[in-house]
Amino acid sequence: MSPVVFAALLPHAPVLIPSVSRGRAQRVRSTLSAVREVARRLAATRADTLIVISPHSPRKSEMLGIWSTERLRGTLASFGASEEGVDFQNDAALAEQIAYQADRRGVRTTAIRDSALDHGAIVPLWFAAEAGWDRPAAVTGLSDNEHFKTVEFGAAIAEAAAKDGRHLAIIASGDMSHRLTPEAPCGFDERGVRFDKWLMGTLRRGRCHELLDFDADLTEAAAEDALDSILIALGATEFKASGSEVLSYEGPFGVGYGVAVLYSEVFEEPCSMR
Repeated sequence: MSPVVFAALLPHAPVLIPSVSRGRAQRVRSTLSAVREVARRLAATRADTLIVISPHSPRKSEMLGIWSTERLRGTLASFGASEEGVDFQNDAALAEQIAYQADRRGVRTTAIRDSALDHGAIVPLWFAAEAGWDRPAAVTGLSDNEHFKTVEFGAAIAEAAAKDGRHLAIIASGDMSHRLTPEAPCGFDERGVRFDKWLMGTLRRGRCHELLDFDADLTEAAAEDALDSILIALGATEFKASGSEVLSYEGPFGVGYGVAVLYSEVFEEPCSMR
């Protein structure tokens, strides 16, 4: 059986944290409810370790980052909430095994040691902690090269867990397009809306292999940071869509927030490849 027992997509916008959102909380109500539901399900799994794939972790060219610090600590001080943060035991043995298995597949990795934990990891971990997750965690990043070795890295994560006898929960941290409205962080581009409809529609249909046929020009125009995290998580699950479910999608600040279960061991239907 796969060592991955649960995988999900969660946004990482700090505005989802109540002490950051303040008066804007109503505008993310649907997303917040869905994120908490996913966190609740995650905490209830039999996973030994939670892996968060963060697009905001430090990046290098043609290498994928793996956090190797003893603990995974960080706060949201730069977002006006220094009191909000996370502190988890890093599953260093698993991180080392992931690097080894990645190297066997020709995927170069780099150890991340001297940086503060980024909000792409902090926000999902914060909700996991709120839901009661108190087991170890691990955090990986992406490469400077877009769409670099995502599926291969996901397979390395699963193999590493299998070798170490771990059951994993995986969070693909990512926001959809940052160009949904003229007020969006990257300005407006109608291709952002098209990208979000394509990605969320594909997840709704449970046809996860279709994500491999992405349009690179479309993803770039959308200014998204979710697809690569998702592909790594799906690579770890061998692209099975058992239990897949889209819980929420909205874009109240010009950025798309998608919440979805990508895989759950409760179900056994394979991902459709037709």
